[in-house]
Amino acid sequence: MLEERVTNAGSLSFVEQQLTLSIVYQSAYGIFNHHAASSEKEKRLLPLKVIAMHDKENIVDMDRRQNLKRRFANSNVLKYYGLNWGDFIEYPTEECEDFIALSEECTRRDTKILKDNLPDR
Repeated sequence: MLEERVTNAGSLSFVEQQLTLSIVYQSAYGIFNHHAASSEKEKRLLPLKVIAMHDKENIVDMDRRQNLKRRFANSNVLKYYGLNWGDFIEYPTEECEDFIALSEECTRRDTKILKDNLPDR
């Protein structure tokens, strides 16, 4: 079906060409397999799959900077190095990674010390 549409692409309208390219893109990158829709619901939603944003295309959750912000907050860089986000982000990426790794180590060490010194109940 798809090969036939691509072969006859000259006779397709602009909109049909865009939809066909979207289907090829989504199939090639494993976003959605339009030819293997299993349920009736999936078959009815096929046209919508072409315009829907899929998890693999979500750049907000997959953004490196967003990921770095999460790791910065969770690793207590501010506590161990006194660096706020603005100061931290001025460093090269390799150093930022080192700050985070060392802060995570310190956090694990401090947590272990606290647990070891808590009285038994």
